[in-house]
Amino acid sequence: MTRGDSVPHGLIREQVDVRATTRTIELFHRGSRVAAHQRRYGGRRHGTSYG
Repeated sequence: MTRGDSVPHGLIREQVDVRATTRTIELFHRGSRVAAHQRRYGGRRHGTSYG
């Protein structure tokens, strides 16, 4: 995965669930968290933590 990816490549075209708060966006596949992003409101847009 690269820093700008939203989900792992293996999940492209798969259904994921999203949980968004004021600080983070989390992506889940079949109940397991597959990515978490710090929510950004301007400036640099990429910032990903996986796992």
